[in-house]
Amino acid sequence: MKNKVILLCTALFLGFGCAPYQQLKPKVELSNAEQGYNELKKDKNDFELKKNTMYFIAFPAPREDHFYLVLTIPEKKKLGSSFTNSLKNKKIVGPLVADESPVPESTSVYAMDTKSPTFYWLTGKLTENLVLKIKYRYVPQWRFKFETKHAEYQKIFKENIVDRGAYTGIGSSTKLEGFNFTEALDTVGRHLKEIDKVHAELLAIENIFPPSILNSQDKAYQDFKALRGALENEYTFQKNYCTALDFFKKESALKGNPAAFFAWLDGFITYFTQKNDLPPNVVAESRAAIKARLGEVLPFLISTIAAKEGTAPFDAERHYLNYFDRIKKLSEKADLAVPQQFTDL
Repeated sequence: MKNKVILLCTALFLGFGCAPYQQLKPKVELSNAEQGYNELKKDKNDFELKKNTMYFIAFPAPREDHFYLVLTIPEKKKLGSSFTNSLKNKKIVGPLVADESPVPESTSVYAMDTKSPTFYWLTGKLTENLVLKIKYRYVPQWRFKFETKHAEYQKIFKENIVDRGAYTGIGSSTKLEGFNFTEALDTVGRHLKEIDKVHAELLAIENIFPPSILNSQDKAYQDFKALRGALENEYTFQKNYCTALDFFKKESALKGNPAAFFAWLDGFITYFTQKNDLPPNVVAESRAAIKARLGEVLPFLISTIAAKEGTAPFDAERHYLNYFDRIKKLSEKADLAVPQQFTDL
C-alpha cells in the first residue's frame, strides 16, 4: 500500500494529473531561416486565448548552433511565458531555457541549438481571455548581440579616446620636467579599462562567428571589423602610453637618488626589451633618460667600493656586486655603450 501511494505521488508530481497544454498551430509553417520578424497568426487572424488555459507553440530547431529565437509580445507580462526543449505528452515540461532579453517587458530571447529537434514556447495558466499578438525571428547569436549593443559600443569607444598629442610630443613639445605622471596614468588607465571591457565583449562575440560569415560583405560583420580594429588601435596606444608614463614616472623619481635605482633595475630591463612596441621618439627619450640615471649610478658604485676598508671580501649586497651584470644588460637593451669605467670596475 505504501509503495502505491509513493507511485501515485510521483505521477502527480511529474504532471500526469495536470491539465495538458493546448497547442497553437499557425496555418503557415514556421520558418527557421535567418530573416527579419514574422507575424505568428492562426491564419489571417491572431490566436484568441481562453482564461484558465495553458498554451504552447512548437518551434523547429535552427539550422546551425548559436542561434536565438527572438519573440516580441506586447502582452508578455500577462502570459507568464517560458521556453524549453522538452514537452512530454503536452504535460511534462523539461528544463527551462533562460530568457536573455535586454527588454524583458515585451521581448523574449532564447538560445537554441541543433541538439533538440523542437523547442516549445509556453504560457502560464491565463487569468483572462487574451488576443495573442506575437512576432518571431531566428537570428545568429553573434548578430543579435552585436546589433543590440553596437550603438552602446560606439558611444563607449568615443567617450574613452585619449588625445595622443602628449605621447607623440615626448622628446619635443611634451616637457617631462614637472609632468604629472600620476594624474596622467590614472586618467589613461580609466579609459583603457573601459576600452578593454568592450574589446573583451567583441572577442566573445567573435568566438561564436559561423564560418560562413568570415570575410563576407555582411554589413553587421563589416561594422564589427571596423569597430574592433579601431578599438584595438586605441587599446594598443593607451597600453603603450601607460607603459611609457610608468617608466618616466619611476625614472624621474630616481634623479639624484642612485641608491634607489637598483630596486627598479629589472623593470627597466623589461621596458627596453619591449622598445619595439614604442614609437622612436619615446624610445629615444627613454634612452636619454636612462643614460642620465646610469651616469649617476656609476660614480655611486665607484664611491661605495672605494669606501671599503680592510682586507675582508666585498659584500655582494652592500657593494651592489649582484647588480653589475644586470646594469650591463640594461645598457645593451637600451642600445647604450657600457662605460669603460664600469667595465674596469
